[in-house]
Amino acid sequence: TGGVADLDSVQAAAGATLTAAGALTVDGNLAGNTTAGAGNDVTLSGTTITLTGTVDGDDITIDASNDTAASVITGVVTAANDIDFNGGNIDATDDVVAGGDITISAGSFTTATGKDLTAATGSITIAGATTVTVTGAGVTEARDGVLITSSCDVDLGDSFKGTVINGSAATGKITVDTDLATGPVTVLTGSGNDTLNLEEGVVHTIETNGGDDSITVTEVLVGSTIDSGAGADIITETETAVVYTVDGGAGNDTFTPTATSSAVLDGGDDTDTLVLAANNFSAQGLSFKNFEVVTATDATISAAQFANDNTFE
Repeated sequence: TGGVADLDSVQAAAGATLTAAGALTVDGNLAGNTTAGAGNDVTLSGTTITLTGTVDGDDITIDASNDTAASVITGVVTAANDIDFNGGNIDATDDVVAGGDITISAGSFTTATGKDLTAATGSITIAGATTVTVTGAGVTEARDGVLITSSCDVDLGDSFKGTVINGSAATGKITVDTDLATGPVTVLTGSGNDTLNLEEGVVHTIETNGGDDSITVTEVLVGSTIDSGAGADIITETETAVVYTVDGGAGNDTFTPTATSSAVLDGGDDTDTLVLAANNFSAQGLSFKNFEVVTATDATISAAQFANDNTFE
């Protein structure tokens, strides 16, 4: 259309392309065909896009050119293959499910509380100046991993189901919770002030590179490694009796281990702080080195632990 388009439900077994120079509204379901490879694609474009029902298709492309006004999708979006969100300020109030890949290069993309972003057999790419928020108890699932190159903040929700998140080129804040990780999980983040919650019983390989990062270790397996890179990082531990390593790298980092920890903690370069609460830390395999400041409140550590740290004076 040449201006604003307002349509009722659209049934298009052979796919559909709906384009408006202004706002595009579909008051109802937009049904293509979810047979993979059938070419029954759905393409929607306009300044803003409002869909009050479900969207089904082989490949689905949603292109909203107005990055400041909201485009609202109130039904489940289901593609047999890929889903592309190009431009716009997208609010998805239900699940987004792709049989293949999901690419988000919108101004912003937000799911409603508890709704999922799923590429069950593919990958998720978040590119450009894109802010992504998977809200509340929502799950981000990507069998082939998540690639983040965005310069804005990305929050992948309360649970990540997959094995790889590569955000090493990202400059915004990345928030990740590894609950539901499906195997050994690797998380790489960039220069933003990232927040990571590690709470699945699998081997974790974590590199947060630059930024003032916050890492909470609740559950990992033996052999996990955490490198918090440059920046004033905060590492808080509640995992018990599992041998894994943490390297604070450059920057003035703060480590707070649990009393029953068996972790190997290395403060790294610069002035790092070890916080020991009122507990006996000597009975487990906890070891530490390269800490310049120790804050202890009625804490007990062993002579061997003292000897292992080459900076205790």
